[in-house]
Amino acid sequence: QTLEKVDLAGLTIEVVRERGSGGQGQAPATARPVIAYFSGTVPDLGRRMQKLVAMGKPVVIVLGLPDLPRPKASSDAAQFRIDLLLIEQAAWSLASRDKRLSVVSSRTEIDWAVRQGAIIVWAPSKLLTDTPGAPESLQDDLGLAIWLADQLDAERIVTHGTVAGQAESRVPIGPL
Repeated sequence: QTLEKVDLAGLTIEVVRERGSGGQGQAPATARPVIAYFSGTVPDLGRRMQKLVAMGKPVVIVLGLPDLPRPKASSDAAQFRIDLLLIEQAAWSLASRDKRLSVVSSRTEIDWAVRQGAIIVWAPSKLLTDTPGAPESLQDDLGLAIWLADQLDAERIVTHGTVAGQAESRVPIGPL
C-alpha cells in the first residue's frame, strides 16, 4: 500500500494505492456498516462511543432533528432545506465533541470511511439532493436512517432508545 498526498492550491488530496494479491486487481470486500441513529440531543456521547467502538465495525451516525425550536418555512422544499441545515449543524457539533468522529457528506466519503472502519457522522444534504428517489422531507427522522441503511446495505441500525418504524425496514433495528 502506498499513500501520496498532493496539495493543489490549498486542497489536499490523498491517493492510496493497494496492490491486490497476485496482481489480479480484485476489489477488496466492502464492509457492511452499522447505522447508529440518534434523535434529539446526545448528552451521553462518551458512553455511546464506547459501545460503538466495541462493535468493531464501521459506523455511520445518522442524526435526527435537534430538540430545539426550528424556523418554519412557507413551502415544503424550503422546510426540507432548513431541516437539513439543522441536522448538519448538529452533526458538526457532535463531531466536535469527540476527536474520533469526522463529518462526511458524499457517498464517496462514506464509502472511504466505511472501508477504513471509521465511525463517522453523516451530513445528509449532499447525498439527499444528489440521489434520485431520496427522501424529500424529514417528517420521520428514522426514515432517513432506514433510507441510508438501504443505500449502504448496512448490517443493522442501532438506536439509543425504542423507536417505531421497524416494520418499514429490511435492515434489522435494535438498541445500541
